[in-house]
Amino acid sequence: DAWLDAAVARWRATRPRETCFVRVDGAGDAPEIVVDATLEQALLNLLNNAANASGAAIDVCLDWDAATLTIEIADSGAGFPPHVLEQAGSAPLASGTGGAGIGLLLTHAAVTRLGGRLKLSNRAQGGGVARVELPLAAFAASGR
Repeated sequence: DAWLDAAVARWRATRPRETCFVRVDGAGDAPEIVVDATLEQALLNLLNNAANASGAAIDVCLDWDAATLTIEIADSGAGFPPHVLEQAGSAPLASGTGGAGIGLLLTHAAVTRLGGRLKLSNRAQGGGVARVELPLAAFAASGR
């Protein structure tokens, strides 16, 4: 969780007008992981996307169990359009969609390279959620 706090602090320095709440859940003590630099960039991409989509606070949640580390970023914007939900960063977005989706594409690539998954969804109350799931054993054991 110290890594997440530091990464969010670096992001806040670049977006001082944004509000971001960080919550840490998890079973037992926080896992000790060695973080790949591309994972931090992936997190920054998701935070920027959430800030761009919403004028309200962003919620970040770090959670884990014996097998998985999960980072969830939720905003209060309009949510993801259906085509973005389908692609979930696996391909660039078509022009005219408000952005090329390069940040999501790079995030998807980084998370996949680490053996994880990027999931996008919309909240019933409005807003989008980007969820990164990483396998703890492979992530920690890889020396990344």
